[in-house]
Amino acid sequence: MDYFEQLITIVESRNMSEAAMKLNMAQPTLSTSMKSFENELGFKIFEKSGRRNKLTLLGEEVYRRAKVIQQEMKFLNDLAKAESEKSKLLSVSNNFSVLAKDTLLDLYNNHKGEDMHLKVEDGAMNIIFDNVASSRSEIGIVRLFEDKKDMFKRHLSFYNLEYETLAEELICVVVGKNNPLYYIEGDVIGIEHLENCSFISHITESTDAMWMSSLRDIGVRKITMSLPNLGTVMAAVRKTNAVFIDTKKDHSHEDWYDDLRYITLSPEIKAELGMIKLKHRELSEIANEYVNLLKERIGIWNEYKAEKNSRSR
Repeated sequence: MDYFEQLITIVESRNMSEAAMKLNMAQPTLSTSMKSFENELGFKIFEKSGRRNKLTLLGEEVYRRAKVIQQEMKFLNDLAKAESEKSKLLSVSNNFSVLAKDTLLDLYNNHKGEDMHLKVEDGAMNIIFDNVASSRSEIGIVRLFEDKKDMFKRHLSFYNLEYETLAEELICVVVGKNNPLYYIEGDVIGIEHLENCSFISHITESTDAMWMSSLRDIGVRKITMSLPNLGTVMAAVRKTNAVFIDTKKDHSHEDWYDDLRYITLSPEIKAELGMIKLKHRELSEIANEYVNLLKERIGIWNEYKAEKNSRSR
């Protein structure tokens, strides 16, 4: 049993006695082991806070890295298990992109009848960074706004990740039939049209604040409704006069458009769709196939948009 496992158990148990029981060790033995670990590191991991042991600042960093190593080992064990069982393993963390989930279905259809373990987990940006950095997910599909690029790059460096742009997207206003904007002519509206609108957002998604920052100059109202997932958001847009800010969806996903209009903003607000992964780690064969299918879907969507724009001229 290594120091990292002991450290993680102590921190997550919040009690040395309970941690010792979980590790099937005597408490004095566990305490001695942590002292030896501190001696090897040359600094304190824990400090006394009342009757509890609290992590020092350096201890917090050791704990964070221990969690990463633990997840890395789990990932490697899962890979080894998948290899021995001749199965394919892919886990994707996704920033609420329908495109990412539809691409997983393409991947499934390419391997029908094979032994596969496929997973897409939706989450906010901070969850995606954590999942990929800890190897819980092999890749992350994220949406990046122009005014947040510097912060995004700092996060990449901190988590030892790299980023690849897959597509550039236009931000749209999504409205239902209860909103007057649904009936306007044309496919573009000025940002000033949103001045009297109420907004809906994801309660879990920090990127909502990014596009809202672009609208503050015209004095738009604050978000008036925060909902837990995209399904409830779309239902609310259909049943109220509130608007939702989103990117245009893949045209093959027709149910997104039922009783809704996606209207482009002017001036344009752009976002990138991209992929993050651990730096210096080669993607698995199945992950590479997934990314190539995603790029293929994006290419088809871009061709569709170009054809549509050409017909409208």
